[in-house]
Order: sequence, then C-alpha cells, then structure tokens
Amino acid sequence: MIAYSNKKEHVTTGTVIQLIMESDAFPTDEERIAQLMEFLLVGHDTTAYNISWILLQLAKNPEEQLKLHESLSQLSPENWNSSEYLKRVIKEGM
Repeated sequence: MIAYSNKKEHVTTGTVIQLIMESDAFPTDEERIAQLMEFLLVGHDTTAYNISWILLQLAKNPEEQLKLHESLSQLSPENWNSSEYLKRVIKEGM
C-alpha cells in the first residue's frame, strides 16, 4: 500500500496535481494515487516527443538555434525559465 499524506503545504498551487489532491471526486486515496500515476505515465511519452520535435526543428533552423543560444547565454541556468525566447520556442514546438 502506498502511504498518502494529506499535508497540502507540499503541493504546488495551480497544477493538475493540486486539483487531484484537493478534489472530492476520488472516494479513496488509492483512486487519487492511481489518477496521479496515470498522469505521470501518460505525460512521459508526450514530453519526450515534444522535446525531440523541438530539438529536430532547432537543428534544421540554425538561425533560430543561435537566437535561442544567445538568449540563454545572457542568463544563468537557474533563470532560463524567464527567457521569453525559450518560452516561444517551446510553445511553437507544442
């Protein structure tokens, strides 16, 4: 049996996980955990395909790859998530 803790301080707000954790649609913790596991497993392949597609397109478009590199090189790796160009590349790839 998987142990489940109802401590909400560990759940990031505004996520699908938060919605599942706070939902009354699951009568048991086992059903809640099963739903979480399904999301994690299903999302794995989709994420891999999206990353592969984005990398392929960047390889085919070196000028865009250079723009992305320049955008990211101005930031420390911890702050890459604030790059507007990276966000646009990811959105285009999805």
